[in-house]
Amino acid sequence: MKLLTTILFSSTLAFSLNVQEIVQKSDAIRNVGGSMYERGHIVEYKNARKVDSMTIDIYAKAYGNGFKTLVKILSPKKDKGKLILRSGNKMWLYDPNSKATAQMSPQQRLMGQSSSADVMSANFAKDYRLTLVGVERIKNGAKQMRDAYKVAMRAKSTSVSYPIVEYWVDKENFRPILAKFYTATKNCSKSLTTVSIKKY
Repeated sequence: MKLLTTILFSSTLAFSLNVQEIVQKSDAIRNVGGSMYERGHIVEYKNARKVDSMTIDIYAKAYGNGFKTLVKILSPKKDKGKLILRSGNKMWLYDPNSKATAQMSPQQRLMGQSSSADVMSANFAKDYRLTLVGVERIKNGAKQMRDAYKVAMRAKSTSVSYPIVEYWVDKENFRPILAKFYTATKNCSKSLTTVSIKKY
């Protein structure tokens, strides 16, 4: 009886929170005022199979109503050192091997390394309609098991890169844990695991 009471209390507490507030708190950690640093691990999928992965650092600075972001690729080795700069809706890729800089087209932004800036700087509370699915226990970026809110998201407009997102937020501190990004046909395109995040 005591165990059942505890489970019911935890479930009631979880769903008494407003999903908009949960995601806004998480967005506030991800998109802190001033400047922020985040390390993340991105996995890319095709036909439900993992085809690529990368570890990246992102540096963001508040600019107007948004952010200027610089992404540095740490791995894999073939892409190490590449830089992606995003300012507003414009994005550039710098390749240290060729020492060339190229502006990304809207189509290229959804592919490979260039999509990482879109993924890591998404504003979920603003750009998506949110539904609280429940509470799940999953591993965070430090490989620790954590209770997390699972949130289902649908884009409010077609200008958003990914129309469907599944998002897990740490139940205790609202830190982002995992986000999965889907195409309009509900195929998982990418996942982002947050390893660390802080102001700088």
